[in-house]
Amino acid sequence: MARPITFIKRSFSRYFSISLRYCKRIWEQVRREKHLEHLPEESKILPSKVINETSSITMPSNPLLDSQILVDNQMWDSIKDLLPKDYILPNPLTAKVLQSMSSDFYNSLFSDPISTPEIFVDNEAWDSIKSALPEDYSLPNSLRTKLLESLNKDFYRSLFSTPISTPEIFVDNGVWDSIKSALPEDYALPNPLTVKVLWSMSSDFYNSLFSTPISTPEIFVDNGVWDSIKSALPEDYALPNPLTVKVLQSMSSDFYNSLFSTPISTPEIFVDNEAWDSIKSALPEDYALPNPLTVKVLRSMSGDIYNSLFSMPLCTTQLFANN
Repeated sequence: MARPITFIKRSFSRYFSISLRYCKRIWEQVRREKHLEHLPEESKILPSKVINETSSITMPSNPLLDSQILVDNQMWDSIKDLLPKDYILPNPLTAKVLQSMSSDFYNSLFSDPISTPEIFVDNEAWDSIKSALPEDYSLPNSLRTKLLESLNKDFYRSLFSTPISTPEIFVDNGVWDSIKSALPEDYALPNPLTVKVLWSMSSDFYNSLFSTPISTPEIFVDNGVWDSIKSALPEDYALPNPLTVKVLQSMSSDFYNSLFSTPISTPEIFVDNEAWDSIKSALPEDYALPNPLTVKVLRSMSGDIYNSLFSMPLCTTQLFANN
């Protein structure tokens, strides 16, 4: 007699732990049902009811299909037989309690409410707090919001020639107002004269010296030095030198891609073209790496050919078997 009692206790203990796992899903289910109240009667068939009608396991009120979890059907059937016919997880009373503890019931306290159905609060504590507050109370406080607005840095954007909105930065408006009142009306940061000087020092003014120019506006150079360098160079001067480019092109490893059955472009690799030309000329015309015959032999030994023997075949191209 002791063994069945122990078994029943363990079973109910397990079910209690399962019910806790379902608690976070309760509120979403309740919200869906509330939404469905406004729909026609024929549209009120919940997915959980459809699953319950077709599934042999009817205990969870919001069943989730999970083919990855396997259970001992004998143990579960014996547990199921011991339970009342209308038993479901989670318990409707628990769902009702959790519904009254949803944090969304207190969204009226916030000026910008955000739905947080996964958060539960002590409704008695919150109800007492809410009843003690004025009717128009909201967080954040409207007076504090107004004060922070006057401290917002965006009020001083007129001081900058290229203003950028930074609403997350707050400044001392007393200090900034005194600074702003002491400045000329047309004052702007950065100073237009400074911008003009820096503009003439931009590295982009010398892009014509490069065969593949790349814009680098964040780099400034000494225009006096660069102007003297540019004036001393031939009109058609370019970096890199076209002759150097031509020499390097003939040494590119990509010229020898025809030797490989699966060529891969490697423009950053340079080889001795004289050595490779002599090697290439000594090889047969249809020569390729890896050798097609070797590939054919290795393919017949691939472990993937025998995947049909396995119910869950895995690609194992790196394994070879004795065919």
